[in-house]
Amino acid sequence: MKNFKDFSGSQFVRWTVIQENESRGGRRYFLCRCDCGKEASVLLYSLTSGASKSCGCLQKEVASNTGRTHGYSDHPLYHTWICMHYRCSDPGYVDYPKYGARGISVCDRWSDFNLFVFDMGDRPDGMTLDRRDNDDGYYLENCRWATAEQQNRNRRNSHMITAFGQTLSLAEWVEKTGIGRYAIRGRLRGGWEPERALSTPVDHSRKIV
Repeated sequence: MKNFKDFSGSQFVRWTVIQENESRGGRRYFLCRCDCGKEASVLLYSLTSGASKSCGCLQKEVASNTGRTHGYSDHPLYHTWICMHYRCSDPGYVDYPKYGARGISVCDRWSDFNLFVFDMGDRPDGMTLDRRDNDDGYYLENCRWATAEQQNRNRRNSHMITAFGQTLSLAEWVEKTGIGRYAIRGRLRGGWEPERALSTPVDHSRKIV
């Protein structure tokens, strides 16, 4: 029988582990107490990876100090930046189960609001912040401004393909290359390398590509 490490008493930034309290889908959760006194069940990976540093009080303090000191609270991207952090680090936030609880985190660089704005630039009208790979975190190479339609295509169960230094959904590669989704899928299932599958023109004179 496999022995699991006992994290009771361990400190993770503002969290102190009290005891292991549940396991869901093979993932371990621990009852933790924040320095502010609030208790919550936190995914082990969120603790060890640094995705969750507190019950949310730390992020609120950072947000409050940032906005008050530098006037960012009126910036059009400030709400996007704050919500990005909350959903990844605050177990009490409504979207935390879909982000922080899955191990999704924000890169250290984007703890600085100025650097987030520098990297992402202004938000185009009608677009919101989106991650190209929904199982990966928030950092420049994995983020973009996208329309609602693009985000729907990029839902968690989308088939993501990495080729030519880019990771895009199958639907996006279809648009980009003009090659049909069934042709791309068939080629990949047949053992083709992604670059070959996405660059070889379809021979319409044959039934099999």
